[in-house]
Amino acid sequence: MKVAIVTGASSGIGRSAAVQIAKRGTGVILTYGNNRQGGLETAAAIEKDGGTAVALPLDVGEAGTFAAFRDTVAGVLRDTWQRDTFDYLVNNAGFAQTSLIQDTCPWWPTAGPSSTRAATRQRQPAWSPATRSTGR
Repeated sequence: MKVAIVTGASSGIGRSAAVQIAKRGTGVILTYGNNRQGGLETAAAIEKDGGTAVALPLDVGEAGTFAAFRDTVAGVLRDTWQRDTFDYLVNNAGFAQTSLIQDTCPWWPTAGPSSTRAATRQRQPAWSPATRSTGR
């Protein structure tokens, strides 16, 4: 059996990815951050459908916990699937910190509305409906 690690699988896109991967016959190690109950519910849903899943805590905002997480994953792989590697990684987890824009953008205090529009335009993708070829 192949094995996937799906981070941030306690809700939303991560949960859906974990469930869909398991439906295709792949074992799932899923992670959760603050939503332990959601992680356990995701694992239970996978197992209810006949899949194999293990839910583990992971705080992606704390790099100091990564070594212990790696060791835990190695143990789960060994104990649950009798192997020492995994096949897929869905890196869905994230973390957010809030701050005021003037604290994160050094040009903000000196920029007016036109500078903000220019900065936004520079970050737009090269392809957009406005630049799309009409085939003519």
